Formats: sequence, C-alpha cells, structure tokens
Amino acid sequence: GITPDDIKTWDDFRNRIPLLSKKDLLKDQEENPPYGSRHCVPKEEMRMIHITSGTSGLGQEIYFLTQKDVLYMARCAATALTAAGVEKGDLAAHLWPLATMTGGWCLLEGLKFIGANPMPLFIFDTKSKIEHLLKYNPDFLCTTPAYLNRITVLCEDMGIEPNRAFTNLKSIMLST
Repeated sequence: GITPDDIKTWDDFRNRIPLLSKKDLLKDQEENPPYGSRHCVPKEEMRMIHITSGTSGLGQEIYFLTQKDVLYMARCAATALTAAGVEKGDLAAHLWPLATMTGGWCLLEGLKFIGANPMPLFIFDTKSKIEHLLKYNPDFLCTTPAYLNRITVLCEDMGIEPNRAFTNLKSIMLST
C-alpha cells in the first residue's frame, strides 16, 4: 500500500518501508524449506544453490541462481580475471574450494567464460597440489593469501624455488 509518492523524506522511508533482516530471511527459510518463500522463479529455473558462510553466527541462508544469474556471475568474474591477465587457452590452477560457497564457483564460471582451462586442485593435499603445479606449470593460480604462504613454505621445504619452478605463471589471484 505504499507508492513512491508516499516517500518524501528519510523519516517517511524509515517509518513506512518495512525492512527485511537476516533473522527474517532465516525464519522464512525455516518455515518454508529449503529456500524460503522469497524466490521469484519456479524451481525448474534454479541452476545453482549457494549457502552463506554464516559468519555472523545466525546461520546460513540459502540462495539460488538461475541460468541468467550464472552467466552474469561468469561475466563479472571474467572481467576480474581478464584484468589479472588471464587469456583464452591459459591453464588456471584453481585452489579455492568448490562447495556451496559462491567464490570458487564464480571463479570457475569466469575461467570457462574466458575460455581458459580450469584445473580444480582444491581436493588434493598441499603436497599433491604442488606436484600437479610442477607437472602442469599453469599460467594462472588462484588461492588465498594464507594458503599461498603455505604452498611457498612447503615448496621451500621440498627444495623447490617457486619463482624458478613455475616458469609459465604470469598471474596469481588472491582472495580471502
């Protein structure tokens, strides 16, 4: 029952527009499992599910993406990857986890959108990852700052000088 003409001041906005909180989203999801009642497309159009990390301690909301959303996600990631120097045909060592969190999937979709060749290594232990990195000598690497440090330390423990061993590596993307 509110129209744009009803909102003239900040107080009008604050007092007349109902706000949606994280608690509201979690309650809706609990009462209408598994997605809640707030989705705007039929479930046949859902293509990917993401779950938040729940770092606030309030739990994890579920979000879904349609095919259009996945394409948009891929284009956004491709923009960042292209800025990082990733090109079509590049071999990309993907060390971010692929699970229900968005980051790893976003990067994977972006790499595919560019035409790079993703090499998901997240399932291996660190020593096995290093062995794969040595064997395939990727053009691009994505990981977190702490894990890059772990890889570097283990390489040194194994007698490997990363700056000499990974001669094709032209770019590293870091994210927390």
